Amino acid sequence: MEKDNPQRSVKAASAQPAAGGRPPKDRVDQDLDWLAYLGKLGPEDSSGAFLLPGELPARSSTPREILAAISRATRRAFAPGKRLEFTDYELGRITGTMRVLLPQGREIKEHFSGEWGWKATGILGEGYEARPITAYYRQRCMNPVRVVSRSEAILDTSDISFTPYDQTTPEGFEISPALGALFTPGIERLREQYESIRGAERGSTLDGLINRLFRIRQ
Repeated sequence: MEKDNPQRSVKAASAQPAAGGRPPKDRVDQDLDWLAYLGKLGPEDSSGAFLLPGELPARSSTPREILAAISRATRRAFAPGKRLEFTDYELGRITGTMRVLLPQGREIKEHFSGEWGWKATGILGEGYEARPITAYYRQRCMNPVRVVSRSEAILDTSDISFTPYDQTTPEGFEISPALGALFTPGIERLREQYESIRGAERGSTLDGLINRLFRIRQ
């Protein structure tokens, strides 16, 4: 499988919520389905995913579909306030101890032994604020993963690697400060979102929640 070439006629996929109006109806419907799924997850359920099974990209998916899935997972995980566009991706195997973000607003520590995952690169922000960003995801759920901190300020990537598809030589795991800055507020937002959905009265609609939680203006 070849990674996407940004010079092809494939539009970069954006993880930023729609600005200036309500997103397309199909996106709203997909997010409502995902929020309904989220509300059924138990607080300690480690199987929670940011994409439903029908939304997951496959190796045979088109570059546009893969980038769209990566952006959808990122939007649900972090709801970045700045423009975030992914332009490139790779499929590969992840090895090492990582933290996995769950949609209930917490992280779990897991050791990966060559599990399939996606590496995505793009740009966060615009103009002089633009920063390169690199993100990694588990293929089976599209949950973001990140390096486990060995101390207060040092990230040790010595036992972590990403081996691109059809290659045998692993590459170093790229640390992205721009991505790291999204995690703390992202976890807090996810926790609030999960508690709001779990606390909603039986029979109430999720429309109000999606308008507030995804910053949709009507």
